[in-house]
Amino acid sequence: MRWSKKETLVLWNNLSSTNESLSAQLPGRTVAMIAMKRSSLGITTTPGKWSRSEEALVISLHGDIAKLRELLPFRTTDAIRGKIRALRKKRLIK
Repeated sequence: MRWSKKETLVLWNNLSSTNESLSAQLPGRTVAMIAMKRSSLGITTTPGKWSRSEEALVISLHGDIAKLRELLPFRTTDAIRGKIRALRKKRLIK
């Protein structure tokens, strides 16, 4: 199915949104389809290295994954859980 101009505008107008949240705005489009289209348009959501402020949020809110997902829109749930595990290994959180 071809992407409409309206759908493409949704992608450009929501640069900070996750693919998961965009799937709710784009009925009939899966997360994978959205990721592929964003990639073809040059829209990247790869956050790269964790900043100190992101790590501080994870340390203070490590028990509330939903809140962390809201505050860290470019980080996936798996990435957040992985960061929590890494910080536990460093003994920065219990």
